Amino acid sequence: METHRELLQRLYAETCRIREQLARVHEDMNKNDPAVVEQLQAAVEARGHTIAKLQHLQQEGSLAWTGEEKELLARLKDWEPELNERLRSLYTAFARQLQKLNQGKQAAHKYQQPYAAIYTDGTYIDKRK
Repeated sequence: METHRELLQRLYAETCRIREQLARVHEDMNKNDPAVVEQLQAAVEARGHTIAKLQHLQQEGSLAWTGEEKELLARLKDWEPELNERLRSLYTAFARQLQKLNQGKQAAHKYQQPYAAIYTDGTYIDKRK
């Protein structure tokens, strides 16, 4: 089992990697390499697992942080709002682009099949709007 110091060092390294990858990711999905986005997602997930392990250690007993560890924690705490804001903006940008993509697919489907006929008793009902 890893010590809290090793976990903290890993958390710091993962956070640095996320910051670097966030700088390379563009809000326009068309301008991003899928591998870069997947690496960012993997880094965020790995960081989440590390945080969960640290929380588990903290619940088991009191952790005594050294001065150097407190400094790392303070730096991580300072970076957290920046990371959250950037990830949130990427998420909303990607969600908007997916919504536009789905709207385009629906419009194309309506255009391709405007007369998907529904006949009842010889009556034709026009479904176009």
